[in-house]
Amino acid sequence: MMVALFVMISLIGSVFNAMMYIKLSYTLWLFANVFLTLYNFRIGEYAQTFLFAAYLIIGIFGLKNSMHDKLFSKRV
Repeated sequence: MMVALFVMISLIGSVFNAMMYIKLSYTLWLFANVFLTLYNFRIGEYAQTFLFAAYLIIGIFGLKNSMHDKLFSKRV
């Protein structure tokens, strides 16, 4: 049940990204990816762990880059 909740949080983050609420969308993605990385590691799903850890790193870079991008400054 918790996994479904964090998948929903990630999907909501995608909706906010499409609406150009960049900081909020990345915050939701990072929150969900931390949980999903730890969860998958705990249950021994190491391929999924690697995938969500990669998403987490990409999300950190994306958030950092979007904070400096003038294009998104109105809704950050």
